[in-house]
Amino acid sequence: MILFKILLYTVVVLMIVFSVIYNGFNIKFDFEEVYEIRAKVSELNMPSFINYLRPIASMFIPISFMYYLVQKNVFLSCLFFFFGLMMYSFGAHKTDFVLLIMTILIYFFYKKEYNKYLLHAFIGFNLILMFFVEFGSESVQISIASLYSRAFFTPTLLAYCHYDYFSTHELLYLREHFGHWFETNVNHKNNSPYIIAATYFNDPDMSSNTGLVGSDYAQFGWASLLVFPILRAYFFRVFDMSSFKLDARIYLISSFSFGILFINGAFFTALISGGFLAVCFLLYLMPRYKKNE
Repeated sequence: MILFKILLYTVVVLMIVFSVIYNGFNIKFDFEEVYEIRAKVSELNMPSFINYLRPIASMFIPISFMYYLVQKNVFLSCLFFFFGLMMYSFGAHKTDFVLLIMTILIYFFYKKEYNKYLLHAFIGFNLILMFFVEFGSESVQISIASLYSRAFFTPTLLAYCHYDYFSTHELLYLREHFGHWFETNVNHKNNSPYIIAATYFNDPDMSSNTGLVGSDYAQFGWASLLVFPILRAYFFRVFDMSSFKLDARIYLISSFSFGILFINGAFFTALISGGFLAVCFLLYLMPRYKKNE
């Protein structure tokens, strides 16, 4: 219990303090100017370690929010929900907001006996969205179309861009994952996310997501399609063991968070600086109460 709280509050409080220093207590829900907000944040003269602390805090907050909801601790639940809104406002990463909403939906609507109906619920949810795409207002149509594009089309497009580029250029062989540890001057504009954005989207200042298959292929070519699935299976087993006997809703929001993390990020980046290992350690330290079993 003590180690769990030390790890959780050290990471979260530090990140919230930096958020207040650089962004104040601003809470924003502007989904149309997220890239402008991110550009402004990137121009801030912040210590570099904040870039490593932020994704870990972003993973800790929704999982801890769910933990305190399960424990029916109203004060801490509201506090971590507020922290989540602050994290979204500080950088405009839509994943932060989506995870908060998913946490609330899972807590109130998920039951173990509903497992056999999940596929039907997913199909029904998509049919409802398709109905609003056809008959909803223009703003609703655009929002839903953007959701589908971001969830299904964009990752596939980025994967193809990586394949197309690295099938005719030198493979990375993990240089971008570990090479910066041995370099004194690192120019991130030379990294593959910026190269892909400049080559295929004509925007050298934009950093594209690496994608799941695309980032794998960029490392070792076709051999990556054998190596990385085995590595993922191993580390998902680590996650499974670290979350043993936790409430199913905590396990579910953690799984959802990891799914987004690995789809949008390169494997070793997601593993280390993305927060996967840190979250596994947090889950391992998380107290197991009888009412959570």
